[in-house]
Amino acid sequence: MQNSSIAKVQGQELQIYVDFVSTVTTIRLSDAENLKLKLSENGYPILHVYGGGMVPTIGTTTFQLQIDEVTTEVAAVVVADSV
Repeated sequence: MQNSSIAKVQGQELQIYVDFVSTVTTIRLSDAENLKLKLSENGYPILHVYGGGMVPTIGTTTFQLQIDEVTTEVAAVVVADSV
């Protein structure tokens, strides 16, 4: 199941997609750059996705995410904008 929502990431509004069955959180490289998030060395070289696909990753990052009244620190894998 997937839902589109507007959330605050690092205090800035951003359209997000919440996949309630996913085990990994991703963020597009351009969003990470626009939010000036610090990228760390890549701990996930490839993500295995639905249907047997594979997605190369760029690195990892953390950020503050607020949806409605709930705020939490999120660890995410950075992927290319084309994903």
